[in-house]
Amino acid sequence: MQLLKLTIEELHCSSCVATIEQLFKDLENQKVLKVTSIIANKSVKINFDESKISKSEILDMLDQAGLEYNEL
Repeated sequence: MQLLKLTIEELHCSSCVATIEQLFKDLENQKVLKVTSIIANKSVKINFDESKISKSEILDMLDQAGLEYNEL
């Protein structure tokens, strides 16, 4: 199990959180076990099974959605 921690500057409100969670909704229960978004510090934590999805695949999904992020 891996934990990916990111900051996403565009994370301003519950709608932003929903957008990020929607990206991974279809992967939950398959590859991404949990996505936690915290608006106050603009952070996102993604727990994933590295045998089913790679960190680079997750980051590619964020790139394709046009979200700018920084790894913590």
